[in-house]
Amino acid sequence: MTIRVGSIELIGLQEVYTEDTQALVELRGPGQAGGVFQDLGREPVTVVMSGILFGEESGAALEELRQAQQKARPLPFAAEVIAGAEFTDVMILDLRVRQLAGARGRYSFFLRVREHTEAPEPEDAGVAEVEAAIEADADAWSGGATDAASVLEDASSLAEATAANPALLDNLSETELAEVLGAATPGSSGDALGGVLVTLGERDPAALGAALTGVHKNGGLSALIDKVSAASAIVRARLARLDLASMLPIVMDMVKGAGIIADLKRVMSTAEALATELRDFDPDTIFGDIDREVEP
Repeated sequence: MTIRVGSIELIGLQEVYTEDTQALVELRGPGQAGGVFQDLGREPVTVVMSGILFGEESGAALEELRQAQQKARPLPFAAEVIAGAEFTDVMILDLRVRQLAGARGRYSFFLRVREHTEAPEPEDAGVAEVEAAIEADADAWSGGATDAASVLEDASSLAEATAANPALLDNLSETELAEVLGAATPGSSGDALGGVLVTLGERDPAALGAALTGVHKNGGLSALIDKVSAASAIVRARLARLDLASMLPIVMDMVKGAGIIADLKRVMSTAEALATELRDFDPDTIFGDIDREVEP
């Protein structure tokens, strides 16, 4: 017969029994014989054990049991011999030890333990953490909204405000981002504008692509690219890691340099030359010669 309490294996047990009781409350009515019993469920099971501890580890085992009793610390419990006792932790209620004469490290013990069940968590468990998180989110949103409003009033403060509170970018629509970026370009450095683009791209790549598309539609992309192309190598490297090509293909030139400006100028020159040729084109001159060639 073996029972384990904590890390102690009680192999010298001589007697084991359980005490099971039911919690019944008697409700008596005035002037009535007898009463009504209300069943409140079973009481925690009590296990009573007695036997002998022996061996070199018996002293350490007793000390562990004493410490658990003094500190009211639950201990793991395992016993296959107790039918119907389906519990895994116990509290020590009573511990009595007597050293036996004639043998070193030999003790007789009496141990009474009771089933231990963790108290259920209160209904509002975790509410404080959730409320704190909600409050923090509300504060962050409020701060971001306030800073976003300030940036809309003064676009030149965009870079400084973004560095202090990146959350303000979440409170600007795609249209507002495009307008603010375009308005902030003339008075901002390449590093400042590049820092804003990096922050926006790291937080929301889709928002960065939409904002740059809006700047392009507003006619301010060339000026923005000129500024960002002059940014430091560190800023340009951070921009390169954003994989701008997947957001807006023409923006990759921000990392490569100002080549897009030359490309745009070349396209415009070609378009102007083509427009001139089309304006001077006379169909009668060509088709008249063709008609004369095919006449019989």
